[in-house]
Amino acid sequence: MRDRLMALGWSEIEVIDDDLGRSAAGGVQRAGFERMVAEVCLGKVAPSQRERSRVFARNSRDWQQLIEMCRVVDTVLIDQETIYAPRHGNDRLLLGLKGSLNEYELDFCGSDHSLPVMRRRAAANSSSARRWAS
Repeated sequence: MRDRLMALGWSEIEVIDDDLGRSAAGGVQRAGFERMVAEVCLGKVAPSQRERSRVFARNSRDWQQLIEMCRVVDTVLIDQETIYAPRHGNDRLLLGLKGSLNEYELDFCGSDHSLPVMRRRAAANSSSARRWAS
């Protein structure tokens, strides 16, 4: 990502990774995310994201807060594919959708919906359906 930002013309690149390995559950303080939002509010930073929006915000409330702050101060969000301007409705919609999909993915993967569990459930449901049909 650093190379992409340099190619886009940014020369001063700071990595804020204070929150790596920290849970976003409950009331966990996330100094890195809070610092980044503060920098956005001051107009000092154009945030970029690695592969997922969850690098910045690990829940919808935080993600929407970041999008709104970027909209207010006219700051862009950048990922590997594109540059988003939250001031534009379509970009805000896409960013919100990305956040929602990532949250769903985290919920889905974190629950017992893994593929092996789903296959066992499907097989159990199929065999009980056959018993009722006989």
